[in-house]
Amino acid sequence: MKTIWSVDLEGNMWNDDSFNGTFDGNEKTVALDLDLSTSFDVGLFGYCGRGSVIKNVMTTGTVKGMSNVAGIAGNARGKIINCHNGADVTGSNS
Repeated sequence: MKTIWSVDLEGNMWNDDSFNGTFDGNEKTVALDLDLSTSFDVGLFGYCGRGSVIKNVMTTGTVKGMSNVAGIAGNARGKIINCHNGADVTGSNS
């Protein structure tokens, strides 16, 4: 999957199952507005399996979750290459 335009995601993320593919953000920005305060594995990608590759993407906005919360990937087992998180990230599980 390769991003052609910058994207604005409100309340959505890829976390239904583990992501195991390759995502090339093509140096674009994804604006996040995720308020999932009772959820685990929260981010642009919730859970990334060992075979996943996420590269060349920047996130902005806000991300809220309970645990394993991040701008790019809440729980990453694969590779994250040349990515930047500019989103405000809050986890409520202390």
